Amino acid sequence: MKKIMQPEDVVIPQVESEIINHILDSQKKFISFLESKVKNREVAEDIFQTSVLKVLKKSKDLKDEEALIPWFYQILRNSVDDQLGVFVPLREFKNPYLAYRKFV
Repeated sequence: MKKIMQPEDVVIPQVESEIINHILDSQKKFISFLESKVKNREVAEDIFQTSVLKVLKKSKDLKDEEALIPWFYQILRNSVDDQLGVFVPLREFKNPYLAYRKFV
């Protein structure tokens, strides 16, 4: 019979562990930021969790530890755009119909 993996079975390398701890220290602030953008607590929490996973996948790209928080905010903003879609401003188009087309 196959054993179900438990959280204590997961080994996280030291660097990733430090990154996670640093992000989780400011979790309430990040979720408040997201909630101000998406206007929904559950969606904000989902985006936060997805963004933490993105950071873990790309943690090797982080060159400077001091850049972690700005980098994470950029990931959060991009995740919000992915969730809600990005709209091109009206002034970009001569045809107003195109301004409301959702670009992803």
